Amino acid sequence: MIFRDKLETIIAKNNSLLCVGLDPDLTKLPKHLLAAKDPIFEFNKAIVDATHDLVCVYKPNIAFYEAEGIDGLRQLKLTVDYIQNEYSGIPILLDAKRGDIGNTAEKYAKAVFEFWNADAVTVFPHLGLDSLTPFFEYKDKMTIVLIKTSNPDSGMFQDLTVDGEPYYLRVAEK
Repeated sequence: MIFRDKLETIIAKNNSLLCVGLDPDLTKLPKHLLAAKDPIFEFNKAIVDATHDLVCVYKPNIAFYEAEGIDGLRQLKLTVDYIQNEYSGIPILLDAKRGDIGNTAEKYAKAVFEFWNADAVTVFPHLGLDSLTPFFEYKDKMTIVLIKTSNPDSGMFQDLTVDGEPYYLRVAEK
């Protein structure tokens, strides 16, 4: 299903615009979960089971899984597969913040949409259109281009002026 249709359907069904981030930190998980074979997956599963009727999208941040190595990535795959098998109407936005050029961007796009089977992804536009095009080629998916972020230091570069306008607005116009 096309991302936009999937999102609109679940927004209407759950009457919600809530996006739940799945950003597990092993140092902050409940102690009883740490003994589980897959503590990150069990933590995520509990959150998903408790919120599936309240959300319109789940947003795992891939860095939290990468930080745990192969095992963390395996548990991300378990999480994505679980959501898609149990709650297939809820889209998955992979918060990957990718930004590279050429065949590297192509491989990132392939990984996000074909291996992880995400419905949407976050990317940075600062390397130019050729860093975004491979993601845009997946017509049934959504590529969210980050132009103005909420972190405290974002203004250091994003608020720089270009021809009298903030840089982030110039990027948005493109």
